[in-house]
Amino acid sequence: MEKLSKAIDNFWERLDNINLINEINAEEKYNDIQKLSKFNKVIALNSLNDLDQSKDLGHLEREFYKLALSYIYGGHIELKFNEATIYKIYTDTVEFYIHCEGYRREDELNIKDPIMYHRNNGKLGLKDVPYLPVMTLNAHGSGYDITFETPHSKYRASALIRKYTITNGEDELIYRECTSKGKEGQFEPILRDHRSTLLYDILNGFPLTRDNGSSVLWIDDSIEYNMKLKVSSRANVFISSDEEKYKRTNLKDLRPWQFNICQDRKEIKDKKGK
Repeated sequence: MEKLSKAIDNFWERLDNINLINEINAEEKYNDIQKLSKFNKVIALNSLNDLDQSKDLGHLEREFYKLALSYIYGGHIELKFNEATIYKIYTDTVEFYIHCEGYRREDELNIKDPIMYHRNNGKLGLKDVPYLPVMTLNAHGSGYDITFETPHSKYRASALIRKYTITNGEDELIYRECTSKGKEGQFEPILRDHRSTLLYDILNGFPLTRDNGSSVLWIDDSIEYNMKLKVSSRANVFISSDEEKYKRTNLKDLRPWQFNICQDRKEIKDKKGK
């Protein structure tokens, strides 16, 4: 966990030096986005390759890339019961979400991402939702986030585990029933499971007592930073016409905040030979 925590600290340190653009002079050129917020106009401009207008946003996305390398190649989640490792979860695709609470000056990074679950939106019954510690698992309707929020700058930030690989404690691939392919009763190894909510079947058993030998932990692995990631937009996320409440439009959110592993994990071997 030490390596990833350091990567997150470096992310926030670099983010403090990023400024969002002050002016957008494209009102006449892009009439279809007139009613959207200022930041959402930046998103649309990005999708049209008007990169001169959005250098600071590009800086942020490069920082996401660096952090994604740590989430995907730099470690894994282990579930231990009675001191024994039962499951290992390797992240294969991660999606970033980041939302600034409250008002910020025009020269500050003022990102609004109202689709985020954990923020001040009234749904949790609190006016000010507490900031989660770095590396907290946050379960919600779409699966699990790994949070890296910061109360100092009032950012809610998280990485959604979108796709993943599950092994047992010996790094043998977990087999699942192939009912979705009409092969009921047959099993096959799951290399990259894209059903994020099915992590609930595996990622559970959080102990309510201490010192019982059971835990859910992030384990740092060695990482080679020459590894590559495929970058794309987040799945099923649309631009919101409101900055605080998610009111989806028909415009796809094209911010390139999804990062995917490009190759199979050489260290994960199917020892069953199937």
